This record gives sequence, C-alpha cells and structure tokens, in this order.
Amino acid sequence: MSDTARTVLIVDDDPMFRRFVASALSARGINVREARNTIEGERLLLEDPDLLIVDYKLPQADGASWIRKLKEQGVSIPIVFCSGSCFDSKVFSVVRNVLSVDLILQKPIAPERLAEAIVSLLPQSQFAPEDVSSPLKPPLPSSAGRESSEKSAADWMETYAAEEDLETRRILEELARDYVANLPAAIDEIAAEICRLGSEESAELLEGAANRAHQIRGTGSSLGFCELGVLAGELEDRLNALDVADKEWLASWREELLVFVDLMRNVVDNHIRQYARADSPVESAKVESGLEHKPDRHGGGAFAQVAEAEMKPVLVRSTLSRLARSVTPPRVLLVLNPSGTVGAHEIEPVLSMLPATSHCLVQTLSSALTLMSCLNEGPPDLVLMEADLPGLTGFEACRMLRAHPLWGELPILLLLKSADAEERRQVFECGASDFVLLPILEEELQTRVRTVIPEPDRNNLLSTIQM
Repeated sequence: MSDTARTVLIVDDDPMFRRFVASALSARGINVREARNTIEGERLLLEDPDLLIVDYKLPQADGASWIRKLKEQGVSIPIVFCSGSCFDSKVFSVVRNVLSVDLILQKPIAPERLAEAIVSLLPQSQFAPEDVSSPLKPPLPSSAGRESSEKSAADWMETYAAEEDLETRRILEELARDYVANLPAAIDEIAAEICRLGSEESAELLEGAANRAHQIRGTGSSLGFCELGVLAGELEDRLNALDVADKEWLASWREELLVFVDLMRNVVDNHIRQYARADSPVESAKVESGLEHKPDRHGGGAFAQVAEAEMKPVLVRSTLSRLARSVTPPRVLLVLNPSGTVGAHEIEPVLSMLPATSHCLVQTLSSALTLMSCLNEGPPDLVLMEADLPGLTGFEACRMLRAHPLWGELPILLLLKSADAEERRQVFECGASDFVLLPILEEELQTRVRTVIPEPDRNNLLSTIQM
C-alpha cells in the first residue's frame, strides 16, 4: 500500500462480516482495520482511521450509543451505521437526526455497492489512478500515449476494472467457502441452545441463539446465500419474540424453532455438496477439456454457481410476475410525505390512465421505513417516492435499496419539489432511476413510468425461466 492509502475501521462482532468488508474494500486500495467490540474500536481509533463502520448490535454497548459517545468526544470522521435488522422509527430518528451519521446501510449488503458507498465518502483524490498502489494495477500508459489518445486511458481503466473484479471475485469465493465450511458448527450451537430453552439459563441461551441467527442473516445474505439469510432472519425474529420469563411456554416452542434450524442445515448441506462437485476431478476435467463452458470474469467458479442457485428462485418469481402483466397490472409502491403538498388522490388516477396493458396497481405508504418492510413481502415493479420524507428521506432510502443484493436494480422514481442542481445531483448520486417534478404533470409522469417499466418481451422472459 502507498502512504496515501486510506484506512477504514469496522467495528462488528461477526468475524466473517468483517472479512467480507475487508474483501470488498481491499481491491480498491483501502486498508481495513477490524474490531470485535467498542473497547477494541476505541483503541484502534487512536490510529486515526479515515472512516468508521459500526454495527448496531455490539457486545458491551449498542452501536448507536457508542456513536453518541464518540460524537460527544469530538470524533468527526465519516461514520457508516449498519444493521442486520429492520430499523424502528425511534432508532432511525436518533441515528439520522441526532447522531448525524453519514450513511445508513441495512444488511445484507452487496459487495460492489458497499465499496462504491465507502469510496464516495472518502477523499476522491486518494483514488486517482496515479495515487493507488495495488498488486493488480497495470502500468499507466506513457505520457505520450495519454496525449495521443483519450481511448488509451479509457482502455487502461477498463483493464484495471476487469482485474479488480477478478481479484474481488476470487477473494469472495474463498471467503464463501470458508463461511459455508464453518456453518454446520454454528447451526449445531443454535440447535443446542434451543434444546435447552426452559432451563435456568434460558435468557443467556435465547440471546446467544438469536445473536448467531442474526449474524447468519446479515453475513450469509451478503455473501449471496439469500435463502439461508431469509431462514436465519425468520428464526431470529421468532427467538426475539419469546418471553424468557415463562419457561414452560418457552420450552413448548422448541420443535417449531428446530424446524427452521433443520431447514438451514439442509440449505448449508446443499451448498457444501455444490462446492464438492465443483472441486471434483471429473468436473475439473470437463472444464479443462472444453466439455463444460468456462464462466466469464463476472461470475466464475463455485461461488458464482452457488450464488446463481440462490438467486434463481428470486429471478423466476420476478420473471413470472412480469409475465403476468398481460392479466395482472404492474405493482407500484407510492411513498408520500403525510404532511406534504401532494396526495395519493392526485397520483393514483394518473397511473390508472396508462394504456390498458400497463395501468398500475398502487399501494400508498407514509414513510420510507414502511417501504423497507413492505419490500420483503414481494418485489414491486416500481417505487415512486417523494424525496422529502420524514425520518428516512427518499435519497437515503434509495441508497439503502441500492446497497441491497435484491433491490440494486429496482426501478425508483423520486418526486422532487425543485429541479435545482443540488437536488438533481442527489438524485443520481443515490442511484435513483429518474425523477419527476412536483406538482405532477400527467403526461410527464406517465412517460417516466413507461420508460422505467417497459412492456415485457414474453419470449425473453420464458427463456429466462427455462434456463
């Protein structure tokens, strides 16, 4: 690393998530220091990192309380606040409005989105090609070459990005393998803790099992194991809802909780078998002989095969939803400020006036926090969201969605009160698809919606399901 390389400190009690963050950032020339708790975090803060990533659930102190303490002590570096659970409105209001953190992310987090978000918060001059020292970095074109052709610089950047993608993919594949190999032991520990519920140690057992499920929920999904993350999340929610004071009733839940444990174990066993098949001499011989297609740089190896297996059910559900538009209209989530100047009665009729093959079913929500929960019920075709929302703003909600592996490509239109340069900059910085000005012009809104929700090509969609 060069002397100018930036340093990020992550404080999280999950070692695999810390490794995930380090893997996502190291290819960008960013040093990562790791702390398991706030005590280690305070010691490493003495080394003057350039950015701090803090998890919500930490031993000794929760992340929000620790950030408050740091702010009172005068710590002024950018802070990213992460959580594997949904935020309630009270916690979010404190983190966003009182503590003024720079970015809020909800796990799972796509590695490329995480890296982009972190880089955007660090001084951009540190990431110019001439300043970054990396073993992957190809030599810069000569000064004569740069003067003679702008294309050579573009080619260099494309080559550098390709090498960076390959290295990141390789590191994540190794991390995913290690993670899956260690999961059976972690799941066995959860099962052992659940089996002992109803004893005198029930409070500690419940907390331990919920924390392990919480870690799998965030880290497993971030590594591409989405089905596993969903099961772990369901288990965590049920564990957190139990009343530790009623030991007999607590013990009666064992069988139901163990069903989720068995489902998680089956998912992990399938992944282990997939990795074993990918590593077998027979499969390797197929690749070397050309009998099996070699994957491209965007998704090679067993990591990509496992990720594809995880994502295919989601892809099929989404494709079937789009295929059904001929009989079922697209679903739009409309998020409006309850005290704002525009109401659902002004927008819903405009969307219903679209052509018969494209008119929309609209569900109106009153906050971006409600939107985050509603998305878990099923993917919409479009999010139409006011930028000026109480608590979580439309810009912030858009950043959170773009950092999520499942919602990174979700069409999002933001409703703006003005079209000044700063608002337009924020629209595209947060990753929104486009914006619409208030007050609503019927033709403009309909045109924007048609642009981001194109009519489905049935043949292409059917081929997606059959692949």
